[in-house]
Amino acid sequence: MYALLTILSLASTGLAYQITYPGPGVHWSCTGPNPITWNGLATDPTSFAVVLVNDKYGTADVCAPLLYGYTGQGAIYPPYGRAQFIPGDGYHLNIVQDYSHPEIILAQSAMFSIDQCNAYPPPVHQPSAHPPPPPPPPPPPAFSALPHIPPQIPEPSQLMHELGDAVAR
Repeated sequence: MYALLTILSLASTGLAYQITYPGPGVHWSCTGPNPITWNGLATDPTSFAVVLVNDKYGTADVCAPLLYGYTGQGAIYPPYGRAQFIPGDGYHLNIVQDYSHPEIILAQSAMFSIDQCNAYPPPVHQPSAHPPPPPPPPPPPAFSALPHIPPQIPEPSQLMHELGDAVAR
């Protein structure tokens, strides 16, 4: 039924937008962001949303609620509330009228896959042609590193004597 609605929706819009990436053989990263590119006409809507669809899993998630047609490209992040995309094959993207109307499809990408998160090896550190900079100098000593000098507090009798001398003058 969903496939029939998709076909009818695509037929009614005339397919002015065309998704140029991703396509067959493309493998997206499960963590994203992943690129999308498209071509369009001046008569196309100025903005739209992008829905990630997998008929095999029965999923359709808005992953870009607002993109502008004139840019020709965008970044697709995992759906709101998820840290990553669900790995697997059989995915495609739909450019739709807006996030409130995912059934009004303006364009559809070819099928592509999303890789497992651990499918990518960790980055390999390549030595640089330049040596690393020297370490910074040590910080100056903290206030607590200064020697402790106890305050010189006179005896109360000495204070009274000095006070009396000052009053007498």
